[in-house]
Amino acid sequence: MTLIHTKLNRPPVAENFIVRPQLEELLAQSVHKPLTLVTAPAGYGKSSLVSRQMERCDHPNAWFSLDENDNDPGLFLSYFLTAIQRMFPDAVRETFALVNAPNLPSMSMLATSLINELALIDQPFILVLDDYHLIKEQLAHDLLADLLRYPPASMHLVINSRHDSPLSFTTYRAKGHLLEIGLQDLRFSEQETTAYLSQAFKHDIDRTTAASWQEKTEGWVTGLQLAAISMSHHVETRALPSTLLKDTQYLKEYFYSEVFSKQPPEIQHYLLNTAILDRFNGPLCEVLIQSNEKPEMENVNGWEFISWLKKENLFLIPLDAEGNWYRYHHLFKSLLVNLLSRQCDQEQVALLHSRASEWFAGHDLTEEAILHALAAENAGRAADLVAKAGFQLMDSQEWPHLKRCLAMIPHTEVEQSPELLIFKAWLYHLQRNLSDMTICLQKVEILKESSQPEIVTRVKIIQGHYDALRALASYMAADGKQALAHSQRACEHVPGHHKRARVFANIFRLGSYQILGDLETGLPIYQEAMKSLALLDEGYRYVFMANLCFIYWMDADLTSLLQNAECALLDKQVRQLPETASMGHYFLGIGHYCLNDLDCAEKHLSLVVNEYAAYNEELFAYSSFTLALIYQARRTPGKARKVCAAVLTHAIAAGNALLLQDARAFTAELALRQGRLAEASQWARQFCGKPFMPVYMSYMPQLTQIKILLAQDTVGGRQQAVALLDGLQEFLTSIHNKVFLIDVLALQALLHEAQDNQVIALETLGQAIDLAEPGGWMRPFLDLGAPMKDLFLQMQKKGRYQDYTGQIVAAFGEKGFSRYDRHTSRYKTPETLLTNRELDILKLAGQRLRDKEIAEEVSISFETVKAHMRNIRKKLSVDSRRDAVAKAIELNILPPG
Repeated sequence: MTLIHTKLNRPPVAENFIVRPQLEELLAQSVHKPLTLVTAPAGYGKSSLVSRQMERCDHPNAWFSLDENDNDPGLFLSYFLTAIQRMFPDAVRETFALVNAPNLPSMSMLATSLINELALIDQPFILVLDDYHLIKEQLAHDLLADLLRYPPASMHLVINSRHDSPLSFTTYRAKGHLLEIGLQDLRFSEQETTAYLSQAFKHDIDRTTAASWQEKTEGWVTGLQLAAISMSHHVETRALPSTLLKDTQYLKEYFYSEVFSKQPPEIQHYLLNTAILDRFNGPLCEVLIQSNEKPEMENVNGWEFISWLKKENLFLIPLDAEGNWYRYHHLFKSLLVNLLSRQCDQEQVALLHSRASEWFAGHDLTEEAILHALAAENAGRAADLVAKAGFQLMDSQEWPHLKRCLAMIPHTEVEQSPELLIFKAWLYHLQRNLSDMTICLQKVEILKESSQPEIVTRVKIIQGHYDALRALASYMAADGKQALAHSQRACEHVPGHHKRARVFANIFRLGSYQILGDLETGLPIYQEAMKSLALLDEGYRYVFMANLCFIYWMDADLTSLLQNAECALLDKQVRQLPETASMGHYFLGIGHYCLNDLDCAEKHLSLVVNEYAAYNEELFAYSSFTLALIYQARRTPGKARKVCAAVLTHAIAAGNALLLQDARAFTAELALRQGRLAEASQWARQFCGKPFMPVYMSYMPQLTQIKILLAQDTVGGRQQAVALLDGLQEFLTSIHNKVFLIDVLALQALLHEAQDNQVIALETLGQAIDLAEPGGWMRPFLDLGAPMKDLFLQMQKKGRYQDYTGQIVAAFGEKGFSRYDRHTSRYKTPETLLTNRELDILKLAGQRLRDKEIAEEVSISFETVKAHMRNIRKKLSVDSRRDAVAKAIELNILPPG
C-alpha cells in the first residue's frame, strides 16, 4: 500500500515544553512491562509527554500517528509493520507479505504471524500508537487484543487515546503488567501551570494568578494555551475570563472571539479554507485560496501563512524533519471545521474539497485525491481518478494499491465505468477467478451498447484489455484457435504505453501458438514484439523475458527458462516491479529444483514467499509448494508441513476457491510423501480432476491423485490410474505441454513395471527421458523414489542413455539397492519408509547401543525394542542389525558415519 511516511515520524517536542519529572520517571520505569496506556481528552499533552520520553529513551522506538483512514485493517497493519521495520529493517517480513496480499487474511492468522515474528526480536523496543481513539474498526481492536494476549517479551506498547479503549486490560491490571496514565495524572499542577505561564508571558507569574488559571482550566494544557494566546494581547495578564472553558459551546465561541478573530483577515481566510486538510504544505494552501475574490490574499503565499502559524504557535504540527508537510492539532482542526461549516454553505465546502482533490491528483497522490473528491460528493470524479491512475498502477504492478482505490468507489460508479470494470477483471485474473472475471467482461460488453457516445469511446480504448482477458479464458478452456484470435486482437488494440496488458496479450498469443503446436511460428512474433516495444521503453524487454519463462516451462526447456529468468532479474527496472521480480525468482527456484540444486532453489523461492507474496497469489502458492518439497527432500517434514499449511490458511482467508483446491491437493501430495496414505486417500476420494485444463504453473493435482491410486495398490485403483494417465497423456500431447508429460510418462513406466511389463516400462521411461534429458531434468524422477531408481538401474544395464542415467542413479545414492519388498508401498520414499519411533531406534543402534540400552534411552520395554528391530529389518529387506544400519545409510535415511 502507498503509505504517508510522515505519519511514522515522532512529533517534535515544543521549545516551551514543561518538564514533568514524575511522569517521565513513571514512563521510564514501565519499559519492562508490555503496555502503557495514556488516556485523556484532547489537549492534555499526551503526545508531547510521550514524545519527550522517546527522545530521551535509550531503547529503539517508533511512532505511529493514527487517523480515521487507519480503520482499514490492511492499512493499519501496513503502518504498524512499517514502524517496526524502521527499528528493525529485517523484521516482520512474512506478516508484511500477508498484509499486502490481494485478499487480507483473517486477523487471527495475521496476529499469529505478527506475534511469532516479533518474538524473534531480542532487543527491547517501544512502539507508540498515537490517537488510538480514532480506531473504530473491531478487526483492528481484535488484532491488538490477540497481540496483547501473548505479548512478545521485547515489545513495550504505548497507546495514546482520548478515551478508554474497547480492549479489556483486566488481566494486565491484576498481574501488574500495565502502566496507566490518565486525566488526573496529566492535568497541570499549580506548579506546572506557573512554569507554563511564566514561559508564555516571559515574566514571573505570582502563585495567586497561577492558581486561578489552574482552577479555571483544570490543568488542561490546551485550555491554558488558548487562554495564554488570548491574554497575550492584554496589558494586565492577571485578569482571567471567569467563564473560561465551561463547556464545548463556550470553547467554540472562545476560540472564535479570542483566537480566530484576532488574526489578520488574510490569515483567517487561510485558516478556514485549509480546515478540510489532514495535511498541507505551502502550494496546497495557496490552491484553496480564492485570490480573485479577495485581492488582499495576493500578498500572502502558502509558505508565509505557515510561517505565521509557527510564529504565533497556532497549533501547527510538523510531519517531517524537512518542513515540507504540516497538520493542525486535531482539536484546533475540529474547531476550524466547525467554524467553516457555520460560515460557508455546503457548496462552498465542496468546492474546497474539489480543489484539494485536483491538487493531490496533479501530484500523483491518488488516494487523497479520491477522498477529497468523495468529500465533495463527486463520486464520478473519484471514479475518473481511479480510471486515470489505474493503468499506471497496473504497469508499476501495485495491485494492492489499485484494489484499495477501487474499494473506495461506490458500486454504482464502478458498474458504469468500463475502465473500473476492467481493473476488477484484472484483479480477478490474479486470483484465477475466471467466473467473476467473465462477469466483469460481460458488463463491459453491455456498455458497448450504451447510448452515451463518451462511454462507447472509453470502451474502445480498453478493448485490447478486454480481448487479452478473453484470450486467457479461451486458453484455460484449451481452445487454442479462439485464444489466438482474442490475443491477436489484443496485441493490435492494447495501447503501447499500457505495459502490463501489452505483455500479457503477447504472452498469451505465444501460449496459443504453443497449444496449437506451432511454437516455431509464435516465438519469432513474440521476440519481434519485444524488440519493437523495447524501443518505446527498455523496461519492456525484461518483462517480456520474465513472462517467456512460462512458455519455456511448458516446453520443458529448462536451459532457456533459466537464462531468461536470470537476464530479467539483472535489470534494475525489473527489481522495482514486484510482480515481475517475483516471477523471475519463481522460475529460477523451480528450475533449479528440477535440476536438483536445492540450495539455489530455496534461496529464490524463499524470496517469493517472504518478500513478494502480496503481488501474485499464484506465484506465492506454487513457490511455497516447491519450497515444501525441498524441505521434504532434506528430511525436515515439519517445515514442509508448515509451509504447506500457510498456503492453505491464506487461500481460506482470501476466499480463493481455486487456490484452496490446489492447496488441499498439495497437502495430500505431502501427506503421501510423508507416509500418511490414509489422509492422502481421503482427499483423493473427494477430488474430481476433470475436465482437464492447461496448467502453466509447477504443480498439477491430477498427478497427486494418480500417485495415491498407485500407492493404494488395489486392482480398482490401478485401473483408475491407467485411465487417468491415458487421458492425461492424450490431453497434454494435444496441447503440447511437455513438462507434465514427463511426469505422466514416468508414472506410466512405474505402473508397467508394477505389472511386470518391464519391456514396456523401459520404453515408456525412454520417452520421458527423451523429453527430460536435453534440459537435464532430475527431480521428476528422483521424487518418485526407490522404484524409479530401480528402473534407471535397469536402463543403465541395457546401455541406454548412459550419461543421463548415470547422473540420475548417482543422485539417488552412490550404491544400488534391491527393490523394496512388494508388501510395502512402492511409493514410499526413503525418508518415510520408517516410523519416527523406528528411526529413533535405528539411530541409537547406529551408535552401537544394545537393545536394553535403547529401551532405557527411549523409555520403552526391552521386548518393544526387539519388535521394532524386527520391523526395521523387514522393511529394509536385511537380516541383521548391522546390515539395517548400513542400508539406512545407503538410502540416506541415516547420515554417514
